[in-house]
Amino acid sequence: MAVKNGAKRLGDAVEQLAADYLIKNGLSLIARNYCVRGGEIDIIAKEGDCVVFAEVKTRAAERFAAPREAVGGKKRKRLKLAAENWLAETGYGGFCRFDVIEVIAGDRPLIRHWRDAF
Repeated sequence: MAVKNGAKRLGDAVEQLAADYLIKNGLSLIARNYCVRGGEIDIIAKEGDCVVFAEVKTRAAERFAAPREAVGGKKRKRLKLAAENWLAETGYGGFCRFDVIEVIAGDRPLIRHWRDAF
């Protein structure tokens, strides 16, 4: 995966890979980059009757830590805040979960999907 314009471009490319992965695996996308004051959700999707709030994390390699390890307590709190806002805005009252999609960047990116990660 060639990246010429820095972290933003890499982030956009990785989020697109994650979105394509979810679609390929039967989920339908609802929103991307949903933002509220104090929080953001990379991807909101639906799998059956379950809404999925997905955080996408990437690393060039796993030498020091897996990308999913970057979703700590502070990040989870921000994700939950954004999810609560989305649920209130839409009136959705069904099942939901938080997933983490990690991408190890490279010529052939490796994608791992951690369902119900927290």
